[in-house]
Amino acid sequence: MNISLRKITNADFKEYFQLINNKHVITMLNEEYKSWHQLKKEYIQRLINNNIDKDLGTFRISDTENDSLLGFAKLEAESSKSVELEVGYIILPMYWNKGIANIVCKKLIEIAKEKTKIHNLYAFVITKNVASKRVLLKNGFKNKQSINENGKDEERFELQLHP
Repeated sequence: MNISLRKITNADFKEYFQLINNKHVITMLNEEYKSWHQLKKEYIQRLINNNIDKDLGTFRISDTENDSLLGFAKLEAESSKSVELEVGYIILPMYWNKGIANIVCKKLIEIAKEKTKIHNLYAFVITKNVASKRVLLKNGFKNKQSINENGKDEERFELQLHP
């Protein structure tokens, strides 16, 4: 399967809403159900953030053969002065354990490597999401910190790009 990443548009919101509120995805994100209005507000902010940098933002993951949705990914900076980027991906449950997250992670790393001012990538994963932790480790990330915030056990992974 060939996979493409393209920045999200307004037209992708319905798919995004359905994926984010999928009961299996909610479990892996350690999140709770969000209303249409809550997610729409967050989504609009993602669309705005997509205009800050041509290479960074939130992406729709698609099968290039038929443009079917596979998931969503992000490569985001906290500010324009950031020297690290956050990596994230959410894959439709029917495509879990098929190597898609690994391909997406590699693509996000490639994009980040082109940004010479970026020194590190980081990702947060809930402790019980073993598959996502494997993807990050396979792509060179190191487990740097265990965090318990608001009763949620997460781990921070980091990958050094440029010393």
